[in-house]
Amino acid sequence: MSTGQLERSTRQLEWWTRWLAQLPHRLVLATRRRALFVFASKRGNRLKVLWFDDNGYCLLYKRLHQALFEVPVADAADRPLASIDACTLAMILRGVAR
Repeated sequence: MSTGQLERSTRQLEWWTRWLAQLPHRLVLATRRRALFVFASKRGNRLKVLWFDDNGYCLLYKRLHQALFEVPVADAADRPLASIDACTLAMILRGVAR
């Protein structure tokens, strides 16, 4: 691994550590209930799924090149949360053509 790759990996790890530290307390408590947290980018072509298993946090990052993620609209603007089931998550992860 080159020095540039190592520095980039270190920066990414530091960013994720800070990002996880900023999660609200209620999200951390919800991890004990086997919840998944799905975060979509503004462009709609990147998606992160975060969950907690018995050993620690797991992160799935997916980027679509010729499609977009179609995520459900939240119920209220002040609370950008939407509950989804496994079928809806599978449809989101599949994406839709542009």
